[in-house]
Amino acid sequence: KTAVQCIFLGDLEREDSLCHLDSFVIASKDVPSLPVVPSGSDGPQGYSSWTPRTTSMALNHPKILGYQSGSLLVSTVTGVKAVSLDNPLLRIGSLIAAGETEGAQQWFEAVPDIDHEALAAFLDRRGLPELALQLVGLSMEIFVEYCMKHGFVDQLVEAIEHEGIEKIRRINMGSPNGGLGYNKEEHHHQSMVLNVGTYLLSQGKVDFVKLLAQDCLESGTEEGRKEAFALASLLMSVDTSDAQNMIKQTVSDADENNWPVGAYYRDHVL
Repeated sequence: KTAVQCIFLGDLEREDSLCHLDSFVIASKDVPSLPVVPSGSDGPQGYSSWTPRTTSMALNHPKILGYQSGSLLVSTVTGVKAVSLDNPLLRIGSLIAAGETEGAQQWFEAVPDIDHEALAAFLDRRGLPELALQLVGLSMEIFVEYCMKHGFVDQLVEAIEHEGIEKIRRINMGSPNGGLGYNKEEHHHQSMVLNVGTYLLSQGKVDFVKLLAQDCLESGTEEGRKEAFALASLLMSVDTSDAQNMIKQTVSDADENNWPVGAYYRDHVL
């Protein structure tokens, strides 16, 4: 009993998921060289620049008395001590636990952009993924992942309209440890545009997927034409006429050597 820990519970209201905890030693007699952070965090041994550091403090059977002026008042056998809670993560977590989400959001600016993805994961574990979408430091792949994971369809559509399909397509070129795990060398056959289009179609965004397919076709690239063909093929189940016209445009000048599927479809299916 020589340490004070801050433990944040996960989303207790969700019965379909585990309760994810975050535990931080904020004061201790024995100070580690690096703070303990949740597994999977970035940095050496899970260290993150925004993680609360452990304050060296001679504690003996500490008991929490209360909160005052941004610090925990701790009673020990040697007297009352104050443990600072100035770290943004502690403030954000504490305010969320108290139901003060607006107050927690005011602390987002205190977290550097480089740590926003770690903060997003923290908010997700607290059951507030919608707040994560407000973080300006999120990469496009993490933003798309959160939208698809939690059903933020309108936010995903808005992001695509604002950023364009090329930024969605570049998700495939991320590092193998990126948010969605796509690596160009190992997964070059996968198209995030197609994955997003398929998801949005399943959410009833038929008209938007038509526009997405048209944008792919008008990109003038072979990759865009193949994506338009795939999206149009999916649209056949909901709008045969428009989808058929789109397919005709995509395969009209398909080269048999570079795109045998498109050439075969033009010559033997249409």
